[in-house]
Amino acid sequence: MSDEPQGLKLSCVYARADGLSYFTDVYVPYTGQTKAGTAWWTDVFDLGAWKGARLEPGPRAWHPNPNPAISVLLQGTVETQVGGMKGVVRRSGPGDASLSLDASGQGHLTNVIGPDPAYALIMMMTPAQVQSLATRLIGWPSDLVLPERW
Repeated sequence: MSDEPQGLKLSCVYARADGLSYFTDVYVPYTGQTKAGTAWWTDVFDLGAWKGARLEPGPRAWHPNPNPAISVLLQGTVETQVGGMKGVVRRSGPGDASLSLDASGQGHLTNVIGPDPAYALIMMMTPAQVQSLATRLIGWPSDLVLPERW
């Protein structure tokens, strides 16, 4: 049994052909360790433009994500609910990373748990970058339905 960790975990929200969104976990594989053995590293990934977001407290209506993105929550608490798993909710806190690929169908619900806003760094991706991730991440959902156009 190897002591190599599984990889950097991303909570993934994605759409299936039934028009509902689902959760799965995907992992960015670690490809090497420092000589001193004190850190594991992944390959470099070409991920689109970074944006910062301030998310005010409160719920949002059902919505698909208009384009694929990886988000890292820096501050605050956010709950995300998907309909395809009979209303399963995942709670994210500072340091949690998520991959949003549900650009079609019903989408998901989000709720920023107040009283303070949440802050996130969001990396918007192109379809080509998503295709690159599909070949490199562990646990990529085989039943993912991507929109014809983003």
